[in-house]
Amino acid sequence: MGLGEKTGVPLDDEKPGLIPDTEWKKRRFGQPWFPGETPSAAIGQGYITVTPLQMANLMAVVANGGTLYRPWFVRKVESLDGAVIREYGPEKMRTLDVKESTWKHVRNALLEVVSSPSGTGGRARSKFVQIAGKTGTAQVAEMRGAYVKSEQLSYLIRDHAWFVAYAPADNPEIAVAVLVEHGGHGGAAAAPMAKLVIEKYVSLKDRPGDVKQARGPGEIRAN
Repeated sequence: MGLGEKTGVPLDDEKPGLIPDTEWKKRRFGQPWFPGETPSAAIGQGYITVTPLQMANLMAVVANGGTLYRPWFVRKVESLDGAVIREYGPEKMRTLDVKESTWKHVRNALLEVVSSPSGTGGRARSKFVQIAGKTGTAQVAEMRGAYVKSEQLSYLIRDHAWFVAYAPADNPEIAVAVLVEHGGHGGAAAAPMAKLVIEKYVSLKDRPGDVKQARGPGEIRAN
């Protein structure tokens, strides 16, 4: 799904992130991989590192049913007289071999995160568009001893807040990743921002001429 590798977007110094495995841990720490580390890694904890662009791309893959595209930053380059020198567009990297029933299960869960009264992403719920997403928190500093809430810590060691989403949930057109540095909980800090981005996209799309006709779910790419 594009994690642990560079997306190839033409920006300087892109980081690949890390999806750890047995060999990596032996090289890095001289230790074996313990069975208890697998569940932790499976939910994005432990040694895993990702970039916001990777997470937006991941959500696009889930939304479109398994196609990973290489993101691009510039649509086209023109000369001074308006002639098109070069155009950029979607570049398919690969298609994941995942059962449709699995995609359906994951999409339903992402929708529940936002729409269910018990979901952690309720602050992304919109009156205008149905949003599917996931909250997250990235720990900045290891806390030993008694539990301390993130907002009680000094600013620079507070947790980072994550929210990743796509919309509309039933026919996706846009994928979004929000990271609020030292923002605390994803549901409180990042989810409302994602909602604003998605609602702005929808409002612009509804204005004739502002946004091209919506793409189908099989063509969604991270923006």
